[in-house]
Amino acid sequence: MTQTQIIILAAGQGKRLLPLTKALPKTMLKVGGIPIINHILNSINLNLINEILIAVGYNKKIVMNYLKNDFKGIPIKYVDNPQHAETNSLYSLWLARNFLKEKIAIINADTLFHKKILENLINSRYEAALAIDDTIPMPLPDEAMKATIKNKKISDVSKTILPEKTNGDAIGIYKFSGKSLKVLINELDNLVSNSETKQLFTYAVRNILNKVDIFSVSTEGRSWIEIDDQNDLNMAQSLIKKILKN
Repeated sequence: MTQTQIIILAAGQGKRLLPLTKALPKTMLKVGGIPIINHILNSINLNLINEILIAVGYNKKIVMNYLKNDFKGIPIKYVDNPQHAETNSLYSLWLARNFLKEKIAIINADTLFHKKILENLINSRYEAALAIDDTIPMPLPDEAMKATIKNKKISDVSKTILPEKTNGDAIGIYKFSGKSLKVLINELDNLVSNSETKQLFTYAVRNILNKVDIFSVSTEGRSWIEIDDQNDLNMAQSLIKKILKN
């Protein structure tokens, strides 16, 4: 089985967490006394991967000096987004395009998740898939990345999907390989050449749903949290034990 390259999108500051992110990138904030980025790395089954590529930007040296160039024997490489203040994750992923291997899993650097969620996504038979919490009570909060799903196939993904068309929450973990990855990179190229750099990279995913099949892989009720603001950070402190429980 082809091993997977992990892409972690960690270029942003996390302005909604100021003043905590005045000097630290959001992914370096501590949950249960450990930086978020550590929790992410600890939730990866290292037998399934061969490289970690981290998109950095805001105070990048803090992340790079902390993690160095390897995690438990897996090489870590970095891609710098020098325009992180004016762009978003779409641009960070585009900057990484020439370093992407044939099978990748993309993780937002502010998402904490149970190890099995990523493992199931990587091991799924789909070329392209998103980790979806389809057990979460509706309606979802405005900030949630909502997904419309029929027969496990995703037909829409955005924050603005109406409650009656929402079947789950896309938690910020994605898998692309083969043709679907080529189509995604092509879409990123198109968007950047049209100066669409302020969008989340999910915008590109949404744009290719009519070109490739992208499927839903359920979290099966396992714990996860995306940390956007102080309230999320507080919740994460109490949820982390549950997330770490195998």
